[in-house]
Amino acid sequence: MFPTLMKINAGSVGLKTFTRRFVKMRLREVSGSKEILTSSSLPPEEDHSVTEESKSARPDFREKNIGTIARILGVSESDVRKPPRKLIVEENARETFNVLQEHGFLAREVLCYPDLFMMSPMATFNYIEIMKESLFTSVGLSQILNFSPLQKRSVELLHQMKVTPTPPEIVQSYFAVLEMKKNTQAEDSVWNALPHDMSRLTLKELRQIVMAQFIAWKLNCDPAEVHLVFPKYLRISHRCLNWIKQSLEILMEETTLEKDKILRHGYLLQANPKNTADVLRNIESLSGIPMEKLLHKRPKILMSSRKTLLEVESLFTQHGIPPDSLLRHPELYTLSANTLRERLEEFDSIPEFSVLKNHPRVSRLIYYQKKAKARVEYFRSINMTGASLHLLSLDKNKFKRQLEKGGPRTRGLDILTYLKTYFSKTKKEIRQAIHMQPHWLNSSSINMKDSLQFIEEFKVFTKSQIFSALPIILYPRENLQQKFQAVLDSKEASLTDDYFLHMVLYFLEKSVHFSGDGLWHRNSTQLNTDDEGDDEHVTRFDSYLDNLDNMKKNKKRKTAKLLPEVEETEPEEIVFGESLYETLNNDNNNKKKPNGKV
Repeated sequence: MFPTLMKINAGSVGLKTFTRRFVKMRLREVSGSKEILTSSSLPPEEDHSVTEESKSARPDFREKNIGTIARILGVSESDVRKPPRKLIVEENARETFNVLQEHGFLAREVLCYPDLFMMSPMATFNYIEIMKESLFTSVGLSQILNFSPLQKRSVELLHQMKVTPTPPEIVQSYFAVLEMKKNTQAEDSVWNALPHDMSRLTLKELRQIVMAQFIAWKLNCDPAEVHLVFPKYLRISHRCLNWIKQSLEILMEETTLEKDKILRHGYLLQANPKNTADVLRNIESLSGIPMEKLLHKRPKILMSSRKTLLEVESLFTQHGIPPDSLLRHPELYTLSANTLRERLEEFDSIPEFSVLKNHPRVSRLIYYQKKAKARVEYFRSINMTGASLHLLSLDKNKFKRQLEKGGPRTRGLDILTYLKTYFSKTKKEIRQAIHMQPHWLNSSSINMKDSLQFIEEFKVFTKSQIFSALPIILYPRENLQQKFQAVLDSKEASLTDDYFLHMVLYFLEKSVHFSGDGLWHRNSTQLNTDDEGDDEHVTRFDSYLDNLDNMKKNKKRKTAKLLPEVEETEPEEIVFGESLYETLNNDNNNKKKPNGKV
């Protein structure tokens, strides 16, 4: 046994440190000199030395924190000693200092504990109140700063340290705060829930037992259900009993939330009761929606301040978000005003999003905007168009299953909603007018909006004229531009004629033999404009291959997959000698004959 092992306490250090120390001491014993200790003779380890370059790269908040503390306390910067190593948020620190002042602490006292400025004002307030409710002999700044580990001590140890009185006296103090002495049955339930020997309970456990019995008494439920709320919403345990009492009374008296719903949304108990009362008493409606309706949809709204809710409402009005959408998904009211402002500004800049602004579920899209934006970029990379709002806002598993089924299958709600707002028509009227185009469900909303803007640029067509030839807006802008010019060159009609758009639609369908396939084409140079009907060279994106079954809605046509598989890298150019529907009929007739004989 080496004598070196006797000099090192292996239990007090880690294995790596122990090995290094052992090697050092053995080398010294063998060589009798420290010069033999070279870097090559020691076990390799990471270099934790701080270079000048790393010092300059590391953020230094010392000077900033000193200036912040000096401004808040009204002292000179030379009086500030040992500032926190993390950056102090001045607004938060001012609120914390205001809380300390309200409880009688002076600036010169706070100056000795600068780490207090890293605490939130809400936590500072609750720690002080909990110590008062627990009858602490003294409530000092040191106890506030170290309250979290202090409440994990047993009540018996705290009593021996003369920090608190006996456990029964603490419980009696809790009864007085919660006003449970008015009800003997409620008081007895607490004593029955407490163990006979309370000395082993920590202060936190003692408070949780009393708190659970109080909430169960108020909500008329099982205390075991309340105990399940504590690990789910940890901050409830760090709220003073008076805070919990006020929050619960406000929810029960000033809202119509059911008792079981309050328990399911336990985070409401940890909300600031002053803020909750301020919202309920000063806001009757948001975006024209009664507050009660919003609360039943999303009780978490009460966690936001009145100022934030009014700012959010103003942003919705500015950006034209429909109120019906907010009633369906009021989660947007739980976001901060700055976050929502950034999202709405970005929303208008993305074509796939802006076309859906009047959608009844647009608020859900805004709420999951980051995820939806990533999906839009993915669809662009694979040349897929026409993704619906439903597909963009689906959860991860459902989105994956939808893609496996093949493409963005839709019911046309996005298109109908946009056109309903534009033409001021019912969805039924729009569906009947646009149903003449058999592939309208596969049309892109962005393409449709772009085509409408192109027609509007002429400033000669009324909305009723556009509506009478409604399928024309489903065709790409490039095709419309070419056919507009073709009609004008042929002198068949002029822009002022009522039937001009019908003539353009005739030219569009004529080039594809009236098969309805014209909206698939993006490049106008690929369209056949001759009367003889030469073979067409058409390009179809792979996103539409799995959507041919939509043609079943036309009773005169049949559904089948005609196109071969398209590679993922680039769209494949496919040549048709016949119209799509003639080919489908011929293909089905060939399948009926045995052995493929014609």
